Amino acid sequence: MRIASGLLFFVLAAWLAALVPNCAYAQNLLRNGDFSEGSDLKPDGWDAESWVLRPTTTFSWIAPQDGNSGNLEITCGLKDDARWTQSLKIPGPAIYFVGVEVRTENVDDQLGGAFVTLSYEGMVAAVSSDVSGTTDWQRIGFLVRIPEKTYDVEVKLRLGGMLNFTTGRAFFRNARVFLVQRAIPPGTMVYDLKFVRNAWRGRPWTVPVSFLMLIVGSVVGWRMLE
Repeated sequence: MRIASGLLFFVLAAWLAALVPNCAYAQNLLRNGDFSEGSDLKPDGWDAESWVLRPTTTFSWIAPQDGNSGNLEITCGLKDDARWTQSLKIPGPAIYFVGVEVRTENVDDQLGGAFVTLSYEGMVAAVSSDVSGTTDWQRIGFLVRIPEKTYDVEVKLRLGGMLNFTTGRAFFRNARVFLVQRAIPPGTMVYDLKFVRNAWRGRPWTVPVSFLMLIVGSVVGWRMLE
């Protein structure tokens, strides 16, 4: 769904393209975000989780080799919601970029794809656009505003989601969480952790409404940049 005007599309795409490479000089809040360290097919600092425990869902760490960066891999032979996850503390008030590079193999186009999320107290607070089918490497991510104080959050590199179990294979590299220190173009989608937190803690009917808002926000805000 591409709803942005041509001008806004090019402004946002150019801004993101300029922003993310510069993060090499910014502090990455993730531990082992380049997946350079690990042992026994498991990366240091990351944990594997799946909604359904079955042998057809597998996780592996691919160590750096021949000048290539390390990768994390998820394979879902049967429909599942699987993810690599890391907990971290993120201080506010500030706006952060959360992102990763991803490529996919035979991920069902009709189901959930590969994407990245930020969770707070077990609740999804921000969602990137998803990647499905068979693709080359591409960058996905989102901006999130953290209110005052420091929050304990989780970054999750996912294949499939709570409402969209899927099949296929996804690879992730260069996961990043860093402070945004330059002006953000008007109209850019920015998630707000305070808003999402208050919505989830509201009345019961706000839970599905908030989740749908996250999905719509990810499509509207970030598919413009594909």
